[in-house]
Amino acid sequence: MKKHFLIALAAAALTAGSAAAQRPIVPGEVTRGSLSTSDPRLPDDSYYDEWVFAGRRGETVIVGMESSSFDTYLYLGTLRRGVFQEISRDDDGGNGTNSRLQVRLPEDGTYVVRASSLRPRTGAYTLTLNGGRATTDGGWYDPEPVEPVYRPDPAYGSRNGGPLTAGERVRGRLSSADPTLDHGAAFHLYTYQAQRGERLTLTLRSSDFDAYLVVGTRGGRHGVGNVLARDDDGAGGRDARIDVTFPTGGEYVIRVNSLMPATGEYVLEAESSLGGGYAPRPRPRDYEDRYEDANARGVDRRLVGRWGLTIPGVRVQGDDWSSVTANASMGILTIGDDGAYTWRKNGRVLRGQLVPFTPRRGAEPGTRYYVINDGRDEFYVFFTTYRGERYMQVNGRATDAVVAYGYREGGSY
Repeated sequence: MKKHFLIALAAAALTAGSAAAQRPIVPGEVTRGSLSTSDPRLPDDSYYDEWVFAGRRGETVIVGMESSSFDTYLYLGTLRRGVFQEISRDDDGGNGTNSRLQVRLPEDGTYVVRASSLRPRTGAYTLTLNGGRATTDGGWYDPEPVEPVYRPDPAYGSRNGGPLTAGERVRGRLSSADPTLDHGAAFHLYTYQAQRGERLTLTLRSSDFDAYLVVGTRGGRHGVGNVLARDDDGAGGRDARIDVTFPTGGEYVIRVNSLMPATGEYVLEAESSLGGGYAPRPRPRDYEDRYEDANARGVDRRLVGRWGLTIPGVRVQGDDWSSVTANASMGILTIGDDGAYTWRKNGRVLRGQLVPFTPRRGAEPGTRYYVINDGRDEFYVFFTTYRGERYMQVNGRATDAVVAYGYREGGSY
């Protein structure tokens, strides 16, 4: 059912001053409220409460309202000189007689959610908000930190949607109160501010449901317009993982959902090739390697070509490429004359550029070293000879331990 107002009453609903006490609504949390006879009334005598949040221009927010006591009704708007200006309203956009609004915000500022009922009723209700932020002083966004905030052991933040930063680990929970896709699977929306050419690795894990990830531009009926990448089981088992390189800078949307209708807890991790965010504090030695001019000496010609990478202890014959493929748990690495590389690793394709450097300690005379990045970790890569065998060696930069050997596919050394 829908509300029907006389023209005069509709005008009054839009221009009446705000008489309700405004409380902040926190994105990703279930907010509980109650309509009572002491609340202010709309022109049709329905009671209402007001909740506020801060939003950015172009951001899509989803507001849901549920109640077992009455038929819910939602309004979303702004206050202009104390006067409520309606942007959108909804009666039964949620399940049954529950309400759901999905709105793209027209400007930066503070927004007001009016929680009401279809007819004058009282009783308990719940509100949920995907997107936006809880208001602080004046209801505006806090400025983003310029420098990363380091913690010895990054804690999991708990929320269901909202801004996501590099290095963050978020714990959330899909519930029956969340918005759903057409087939009934609940979802949450996160936003990420990317730089052009930045590589982002997203991992979604859950023991309660089959995880599914989508990354794209803002838009569409369910928050994502043009899809850049999607994944179901890329992290193994029922967990999802996406590696995406952003073609342009700006805001992107990350949708977290279950493959099939289900609810439960999940953990979302974001790791960027640019670093940043909440991460362990770097150790002094992390910055004491001496980087060289990549154009001054070129790339070691012995590294150019296609290599099968396999973990130590798995003996692979250099002339038996089929066994390399079968055992290459670290994937296949192809390096070009200009140092550009393509790393096919665990079903993902990673691209980047070798960076020459000299290790702080342990460097072998006459050996040229390079750094390679898989979106989460950095590795030392170099050509070496051991007991008459020639191969590529890959060491973990953090531990300097051997993590893989590379055997060339064809060609000469």
